[in-house]
Amino acid sequence: MPPMAKHIGSLSNILHHFNTVWSRRQLPNVSMFHYTDYRADLVGELIRLAGVLGCSLGRDRAEELAQHAKLNSMRARAAELAPESTEGIWRSNERFFRAGGSGEWQEFFDERVYRRYYDRINQLAAPDLLAWAHEGRRGCDPAGPVG
Repeated sequence: MPPMAKHIGSLSNILHHFNTVWSRRQLPNVSMFHYTDYRADLVGELIRLAGVLGCSLGRDRAEELAQHAKLNSMRARAAELAPESTEGIWRSNERFFRAGGSGEWQEFFDERVYRRYYDRINQLAAPDLLAWAHEGRRGCDPAGPVG
C-alpha cells in the first residue's frame, strides 16, 4: 500500500485507512461494519455490533434502537448528531444526513472517469478489500478466510 497522500479525503488516503483495518481484520479486537450492511439489515447489524461489544441485545430492543438510527430520526436531531455541528462546517446540519444511498457516486461518472477510477483503485488495494469497500459483506466478508 502506498504511503498516505497529503489530502486527507483523497481516494488514496481512504483506501489506505481501509487497508490499515483490513490487514488486521482477523484480530479478536477488530470488527468491520459497512454502511451497505446497515442499509440491508439495520436490526441484524445492531445485534452483531452488540455481540462484538459483549452486550446482550434482543431483537425487540434492536428494532426499537433501529428506529433512532434511521436517517429521518437522525436528521431530526442533526444539531446534536452531525459531526462538528457547532462549528458551522456544514451548510446545513440536516443535509449531512441526506439520502443515504450506496453507490450514488456512480451516477456522476462517465465511462472514461469510471475506467480511470477502477484503474486507480486496483493500483491502491487488493480485490477483496475493494469488494468490501464497494459492497460491504455481500462483496467480501471481512470475517471470512484470509488469503
